[in-house]
Amino acid sequence: RATGAVPAGAYRLSYTAEYADQRGIADSPSGLKADYQLIEFSAARGRLSATLGREVLGGDGGYAFQTPLATLHAFQGWVDLFVSTPAQGVRDDYASLSLNVERARLTTVWHRFEADSTSLRYGDEWNLLATRPLGKQLNAGLKYGLYDGNADSPDAPRRSRTEKFWAWIEYKL
Repeated sequence: RATGAVPAGAYRLSYTAEYADQRGIADSPSGLKADYQLIEFSAARGRLSATLGREVLGGDGGYAFQTPLATLHAFQGWVDLFVSTPAQGVRDDYASLSLNVERARLTTVWHRFEADSTSLRYGDEWNLLATRPLGKQLNAGLKYGLYDGNADSPDAPRRSRTEKFWAWIEYKL
């Protein structure tokens, strides 16, 4: 993992790059191997920030990079259709834009999901988020995700249009 930030006049530019290699060990079947890659660039100025990135959970059609102890909700769309990586892998190209308005933070994120090992396009997802402190220890938030799947996808859950909505209040001790 490599990260860094560079001031550029009124802007703050940052980057993140990650790589991981996952292989079978001990008595696991031979040939289990998949890679993980992330590259992300961000720019911020005042109340506005933008990010462009690509995250790849590799797959060869038989085995894909898995993260069984992680939450992909925070990374691969809030509709949660990729909590288990399909055997063809997932390539997630994304862009986000965040704006601080008064005491609220507004964020929108767009994802384009494709298979890593084939030219199959899974679908696109839009995410919207609004959070606001209600006091020193109290915060409120609204989150919305809309996934529009590709009808040609062989994986049934990814073929349909799916929406999810969250509302919460958080109390910090």
